[in-house]
Amino acid sequence: MLYGCTQWMACVLCALAMVKPALAQDPSAVVFDRSTLARIDLTLPVESLRFLYADPYADTEVPATFTFTRGSLVETLEQVGVRFRGNTSRAAQKKSFKVSINTFVRGRSWRGLEKLNLNGEHNDPSMIRSTLAWALFADEALPSSRAAPVELYINGAYYGVYANVEHLDETFMERRFGTADGDLFKCLYPADLAYRGSSGSDYVHRDGSGRIVYEWSQGADSVAAYNRLAAFIQTLNQTSSADFPARIEEVFDVNAFLHTLAVDVVTGSWDDYWYNQNNFYLRFDPESGRVTYLPYDYDNSYGVDWVGRDWGTRNPYSWGTGTRPLASRLLAVSAFRARYTFYLRQLLGGAFASSRQSARIDSLYTLIDAAAVRDTFRTKDYGYSVSDFRNAPTAAAGGHVKYGLKPFVQARRQSLLTALDATNTAPIVHLPEARPRRPTTADTLTLTVRVEDEAVPSVVGLVEGDAATPPLSMFDDGTHGDAVAGDGVYSLRLAPTAAATRTFRATASDVLGQIGTSPVLAVTVVPAATGLVVNEFVASNDGAFRDPAGDADDWIELFNPTDAPVRLLGYTLTDVLATPAKWAFPDTTLPAGGYLIVWADDEAAEGPMHAAFKLGASGEAVGLFREGAQVDAVTFGPQTTGVSTGRSPNGTGGFIALPSITPGAANPLINARSDEARPTADAPRLFPTPFGHRFTLTLPPSPSLWRVTVVDVLGREILHDNLPGDVGAWTFDRGVPPGIYLVRVASDGAGAWQLRALRR
Repeated sequence: MLYGCTQWMACVLCALAMVKPALAQDPSAVVFDRSTLARIDLTLPVESLRFLYADPYADTEVPATFTFTRGSLVETLEQVGVRFRGNTSRAAQKKSFKVSINTFVRGRSWRGLEKLNLNGEHNDPSMIRSTLAWALFADEALPSSRAAPVELYINGAYYGVYANVEHLDETFMERRFGTADGDLFKCLYPADLAYRGSSGSDYVHRDGSGRIVYEWSQGADSVAAYNRLAAFIQTLNQTSSADFPARIEEVFDVNAFLHTLAVDVVTGSWDDYWYNQNNFYLRFDPESGRVTYLPYDYDNSYGVDWVGRDWGTRNPYSWGTGTRPLASRLLAVSAFRARYTFYLRQLLGGAFASSRQSARIDSLYTLIDAAAVRDTFRTKDYGYSVSDFRNAPTAAAGGHVKYGLKPFVQARRQSLLTALDATNTAPIVHLPEARPRRPTTADTLTLTVRVEDEAVPSVVGLVEGDAATPPLSMFDDGTHGDAVAGDGVYSLRLAPTAAATRTFRATASDVLGQIGTSPVLAVTVVPAATGLVVNEFVASNDGAFRDPAGDADDWIELFNPTDAPVRLLGYTLTDVLATPAKWAFPDTTLPAGGYLIVWADDEAAEGPMHAAFKLGASGEAVGLFREGAQVDAVTFGPQTTGVSTGRSPNGTGGFIALPSITPGAANPLINARSDEARPTADAPRLFPTPFGHRFTLTLPPSPSLWRVTVVDVLGREILHDNLPGDVGAWTFDRGVPPGIYLVRVASDGAGAWQLRALRR
């Protein structure tokens, strides 16, 4: 069957219709908007700039003021970090810059971003090659960086046109994968993914210049991360040929990788894994461990060559050289080679069509023309003139630039159309997705799967469990959980009835009777947990309760009043109820009857329980969500410094100002219309603080028992004691490590207090 682009174009238009509203709500979208040319200003002391230029290969950052301007939008940040970035480009006259939002202000982000890559594009007379490549990835809806041209000014001086390329880090993973968690490896030359041993330590090696080849750049535990990398590489290299196709799809997003290779090949981007064992990231999903390949660095594309090859005519099936098992083993599987061919043909019939590429080139040239003409830095490395810039769409510049942009597109298309296998691909069935990702027995489970084929598949079904189970029909009609009819995403809804792990795989057949099958999705259904609540919070901390770093930050207490533990993976906290996923919980469990403190300080670097927002003392909201659905929320007005707001009765009542803070413990039962439980002049006293080995608590007379509890900063109970009402004094003498401890004192006849003790 001949490839038909009509169906594919319909899918793309539907996909774009879904993407645009999402981007409109993404605060970072304006940073990478290509409709207008933004301006970035960096202001820093002259001596700091001299320091950077004195050693371009150093990674030491200097503080600067950052200003972003797009039309009437002007936003400024003080104390951002600035350094040079890149590898060989550090020797260029037109240097590239890394801007770090959070180096000198811990935990800070700007429009959901923590870093920016400003690339000088000094090799490229057009200055748009990498932007063209990144735009093609966006067309194909592949997980990849966004990019847009910007004007860069340093201390008011114009440094020229730069490509602003999105950095791959936890903010990128949150946006593209729904969670910031997971290991991320930056893989640079010579990262061939060849087997070196079964231990993670076998992959902590360096290249000839001392740079780590597989650099762990994100995650919670580097030792465990490298062990996972080793296990993946062992699976890639040592799985038998018979078992390889099924096994590799269990641990790797094969389709995204084949699709990415297709983009590399059509754009002539050879400085990649397949040809140059270079420039890619590997992301390990925190739940499944499944690996995703992420592309990186695209200035050597669209006819740029440094190694003596004609990238406009090179064969797509022998693109790479040497030992590249991730490419060679996959393409040795006929079904995977057919999928790769499908993606190449899809690009040629769609986003890489000559008319679309020419229109994008013209649009980008219109956007940057005036700024590029004023860019004198582009002349410093290869002497590129204004004529070289303006001729770049149609003519080669000589040297390493062997094609004009549009001639390269034409040559690449003609060569590929001749070289591609004449095959019809069996339906490409992606890994199904579950919503919610972590369902309970109270949820309706929506399962979706994306299917790609030359034409509309004739049958799409979902099989649960073993192959003998009859498949359930899936629909692409917009009414079974799939938002858009006819977009190639099929869905159905199920009602879980019991807590269990269920496995699903989707199948599809085409008009020729070819069958495609997805990898297996495992979904763990857990018992429904009801009643998890926001129990107490402080929006203006006076220092009576501090985080482990000693900061007097805002905090929020959760309480689980149920008789079963609740896994918090999939839960989020926010201070804006319209934006539920401001901060996602790590994979932790709140035990039955347990309390959990989250620091609302926007200082993620201080630990896993530090949320990505602060509370406003003038009033706002706290919301607890699960998979986007509201679990509990409170909206509050102006707060008093040092006074907590909490539920009374504990866990169930309304929110009132409490007489004392009770982080990690039950709130006192308070009659909000009286002050009977509020502290009096003869309140308990604690001394000394800081204490060495012991401290003493003095207690006023009480007609009933004193209940004394000592907890650590995480709410874990250290000691509990009941004392006579006339005890007068009580001494704590127990070996505890240095830190902050809370002493909770309560008596039915005298009231309740909380005192802070600091152990030196």
